[in-house]
Amino acid sequence: MKGKISKQSVENLSCEGKDHFLWDTELPMFGCKITPKDRRVYLLQYRIKGRQRRYTIGTHGVLTAQVARNIARNLLHEVVLGRDPADRKKNKGDQADGKIQNSSQRHKEQVVKPKASNIRGNLRKSAANTNKASPGPPKPVVNKTKFVSSGEKAEIPGYSLEEVIFESGRTRLWRGKRQRDGLSVLIKGAASPEQSAQELAEMRHEHEITRDLEIDGVLRSEELAQCENGWALILEHTDALPLRKLMDSARFDLLHSLKVAISLAGTLEEVHRHGILHKMVNPFNIFVDPGSETVKLAGFGLAIRLPRENSTTLSPRLSGETLPYISPEQTGRMN
Repeated sequence: MKGKISKQSVENLSCEGKDHFLWDTELPMFGCKITPKDRRVYLLQYRIKGRQRRYTIGTHGVLTAQVARNIARNLLHEVVLGRDPADRKKNKGDQADGKIQNSSQRHKEQVVKPKASNIRGNLRKSAANTNKASPGPPKPVVNKTKFVSSGEKAEIPGYSLEEVIFESGRTRLWRGKRQRDGLSVLIKGAASPEQSAQELAEMRHEHEITRDLEIDGVLRSEELAQCENGWALILEHTDALPLRKLMDSARFDLLHSLKVAISLAGTLEEVHRHGILHKMVNPFNIFVDPGSETVKLAGFGLAIRLPRENSTTLSPRLSGETLPYISPEQTGRMN
């Protein structure tokens, strides 16, 4: 059963003999389960590493519907980034068990050998008091560096990189902040240790195309910034993630798929109205927020301004990742 999850819809749920589910029409994979014992539980259903999982968020009454939805939205972002919420819950349980076992072991040692341990402790204290040595040189302070990518350190002057949210064969995408004012941004850089001349040219082209493009559905470039392995593109912040990433962890139903498609079609209409042909519309360049269903279009590195170019042949710069998504006109095999 589907419908918007609210206080009223959850309390109106009924169940006869087996669990009954209400799946939210506002946030995909968020639902509420009512059991034969009249217990109402919020949950998130998701797919990770080829397995479908369900995560219990909390009980209705303890949590409101909106609070549960916000938690589900945050959990869904965790899933998209490759982190399984169920594993986190399991790890907390293991840590608690470990603390109990350690506490129990310490208690046994104290009960079995209280006198011996006290004697040894007193002897050590006595020796330390009678043989006080001058303090040694201070220990050096070690600066810890945060690693934000797949085993590689990345530094961009003026920006703090927080986490890698997506990586394809050619590019890597971080969430970060501009240090001078704390502005949240997305940072797009090369995935390889050395940036090629072609990759740099595409970044510059995308920056020039999008920085002045006032379209709500376009992920706009803020600036180009130099980094240790070339240049990075600083993009406006969005909570949306590449559709390719979402497709790996969740499945949109027909209604949500249509909403994404309609929003994307409207953005493309505006882009074409500005005389620009994108040429790389694919799941890597379509950003979707699964909670708000906001859609942003990125990846203008191969875009053209229509008066300047009429070529529709296959570009040699297209990679194997994007070939399945090209238009028929780009194959060069149409009359």
